[in-house]
Amino acid sequence: MAPLARETPLARDSSAPPGVYLRISSERFGLEAGVDRQLEDAEDSRARLRWGPFAKIYRENDTSAFKKRKVVKAHGSIGWTVLRPEFRQLLADLAHGVIDGVIFYDLDRLVRQPRDLEDLIRPAV
Repeated sequence: MAPLARETPLARDSSAPPGVYLRISSERFGLEAGVDRQLEDAEDSRARLRWGPFAKIYRENDTSAFKKRKVVKAHGSIGWTVLRPEFRQLLADLAHGVIDGVIFYDLDRLVRQPRDLEDLIRPAV
């Protein structure tokens, strides 16, 4: 498991609790066993780091971080985008101080596009 906090990877000096991000790209049967295993590993990492309990669990089962889907935009045009609503919520929660760090299984579970990593490093307010 990999921790990420704003100050340093291991030291957190914040009253805001951490979050945990769990993602499996393809899970045909909907059992969520993969994300459940990731959560168990994240809990172990959180305890080892002596971080407080998770404020939020961001769970994206059967969600690709790479495949784009066709969407109809508000003004009627059609575009292609990667749909990861829990990741977007994680970024918003980081920006608003709901969480102040995130634990994730592996970097490739969290980000696949350079822009996602940029957004994570500097969440917009």
